[in-house]
Amino acid sequence: RPLIAWRARQLPSARTVAESRFNAPGAVFQDWQLPEGKTDCCTDDDHALNIVVGLQLCLQLFDAWRITGDPDLLEQTLYPLMRETALFWRFYLQPDAAGILHVPRSVPYEFHGGYAFRDCLTDLAHLRVFLPAFVRAARALGVADDVTAWASEAVGRLAAFRPVRLPLAHVTETLADGRRVYNTPFFYGDPAGEGDEVLAIGLSEKTGTWVSHVDTFFDGGKGYGVFCSGQAAHIFPAALVTSDASPEWADRLGATPDQRRLYEWSRNALRTLRRYPQTETQADKAAVAEPTLAWTGHSLELPAFARLGLVTELRRAMLYYIDRYQWFPQGMWNYWPKRRWLLHPSRHVNAAGEVCRHEFSPGRLHFSFEPQGIFSETVCLMLLDSAGDLIRLFPAYDRDATFRLPAAGGFMVTAQQVKGRLAVVEIESARGEPCVLRLPWERAVIRETGGTERVEAVRNGRLTLATRVGGRYRLYAEGLSGDWSPCAPYPATPRESGSATLGIFKRL
Repeated sequence: RPLIAWRARQLPSARTVAESRFNAPGAVFQDWQLPEGKTDCCTDDDHALNIVVGLQLCLQLFDAWRITGDPDLLEQTLYPLMRETALFWRFYLQPDAAGILHVPRSVPYEFHGGYAFRDCLTDLAHLRVFLPAFVRAARALGVADDVTAWASEAVGRLAAFRPVRLPLAHVTETLADGRRVYNTPFFYGDPAGEGDEVLAIGLSEKTGTWVSHVDTFFDGGKGYGVFCSGQAAHIFPAALVTSDASPEWADRLGATPDQRRLYEWSRNALRTLRRYPQTETQADKAAVAEPTLAWTGHSLELPAFARLGLVTELRRAMLYYIDRYQWFPQGMWNYWPKRRWLLHPSRHVNAAGEVCRHEFSPGRLHFSFEPQGIFSETVCLMLLDSAGDLIRLFPAYDRDATFRLPAAGGFMVTAQQVKGRLAVVEIESARGEPCVLRLPWERAVIRETGGTERVEAVRNGRLTLATRVGGRYRLYAEGLSGDWSPCAPYPATPRESGSATLGIFKRL
């Protein structure tokens, strides 16, 4: 609730940004915001052109509304923010001769290269999810005007994603038998082909070409162009691609060829998360001396692994992430890897006149909270993903576990997995909406608390459960008991993972 109230306070300032910087109606939210709600903090293109922020925060609040069903959130905060954001994009998108809508100029997340892109991936991905969500929110309020009409038709006219081939020499190695394989620690040994593609970050103003995240560079005076998170944005947080198009589920759910290609492009992006700066400082060398998930621990790749259902690779990535970024004994994180943090020259003078490390500045507290949030979000997505209102249970976890988490549609979901197989699910419905579950069973027993028991077929991997307000439903595979297995908690003892520790003094 404090986050929602803070976002609502930013709207007047975001309107100022749209008018003063873009001469546009609506609102543009920036990457930086101050506690009092001011969001017109950026003047340089590196941050001011990161205009995906408004789309992202609207979708964040839309997800909150889909879980809570709070009518005040919809009417007082969500819809006003979505409408002002839609007004800006109606003005900013440029049609070509064929009527295709293009993003004329913007930058991906954390880009510090000093130039912009056309049809940036982060914007196009979020627009594909935002526009239908805005129409849905408007309909829930009974609003039908020219802005919602534009949003309904504009989503079908957005510029297509642009796939580009990977420069394999940068992301693979040749084995003794001549095979080319990806050389990241998470996908090490995966076969690589000359035709392997990823989505382009955008059309670069600097080169006039479509570039991918492996084109990351270092410009001595300007800084790094950080593309990795831009390459993951359509997976997380936009949720444009999920594990529904994975090899495990694509045939069962009837994924289209376009969905399968998008999944493969997305997987290729995660298979190639290694940075190759062209010029390095001493601190940079320390940071990239080993394969790296991304430049810093606030990057979006970890939850993207979970959303794609990459179980084995995700486990490797999480252990790597802990080792690289969770290096304080009380369990807190730092989003710079430890060697870069130790070598970095930045220092902060505190109120007492003492010279401290950069991260100990009050303005740098996010250095700890961002990687901690990324890790927590990843754990949740391993257990449950309800993007697009389809509830996926244990999409990226193959061990025994029991969880209780909220899902879109006003559902509280409790599920248990035993010996790597979904055993039992319980759904509590707060609003009486239909509940659509992705299930690995052929037939499901549905037992309503205090009611009847019935058996229904799971068709094409989905089961639609009609619910009533306050209803509770237990589901399990036909032939099983539907009972919960006892859970033994893990002991709360200090533990180590590589050079990372929890509850143990950190020796650097």
